[in-house]
Amino acid sequence: MSTTPEGFTGRIILVAEWEAKPDKVSELEKALLTIKARADSDAEPGCFTYRLNKFGHKFVLYEEYENQAAVQLHMSSDTFQALTKVFPDVAVGTPKILYYEECKL
Repeated sequence: MSTTPEGFTGRIILVAEWEAKPDKVSELEKALLTIKARADSDAEPGCFTYRLNKFGHKFVLYEEYENQAAVQLHMSSDTFQALTKVFPDVAVGTPKILYYEECKL
């Protein structure tokens, strides 16, 4: 596991954990679903999986990307950048983001 995808050569798995402020759960969920809609579209062909999961006020994202370039495309998109501006108002702290490489035979 790593806190950056630097040096990874194959598919990249990203796992992010978010905690919503108690009165902002639906707002954080809406923001994350907006990002999911773009990630699942043809605008991000290198994003193979973008799964949003929730329990109470905690969210876990499981994302799978073709390579580092696909991760960068996702993170630099106007949609992602615009929505990151609302995160401080709706989330507790910053997300925990970890990167993994897919295991291969």
